[in-house]
Amino acid sequence: MLSVEAYAKYHASPTHHIPRPTILLAVTMFVVGLSHGRLAAWGDRRRQLRVSAEGISLPVKPFSRLSLAWSEVDAILIDDRYAKVTATDGRSQRLDLSGLLHASAARDALMQARTFLDEARHAAGASIESNAAPS
Repeated sequence: MLSVEAYAKYHASPTHHIPRPTILLAVTMFVVGLSHGRLAAWGDRRRQLRVSAEGISLPVKPFSRLSLAWSEVDAILIDDRYAKVTATDGRSQRLDLSGLLHASAARDALMQARTFLDEARHAAGASIESNAAPS
């Protein structure tokens, strides 16, 4: 539509002036249209709660993430409405579980994160005990 408008303006003008802003807008709209799927997927990835055997990563608004290894996590507190992940250096992030689309899945992932945290603490404790044992 914008290309047709630019073409019409070009031919309607007695000097045959090229309407650069309209052409720029048409090209921009075309590029955004072609890359819309990639942009939407990028946004979805940014809003993910990620729990793995290595650590946890939470979205922090507007454009950053709180990514912690299990050795850096101090506590994971979960109640009826909120979940809070606190780092050993004092940073924390609170998630409003009632505002999530799949709150039960997020709650299950955070419960799994607690399990990973307990296992990491147990493994670190066992490692310290085995290093301290006399040979």
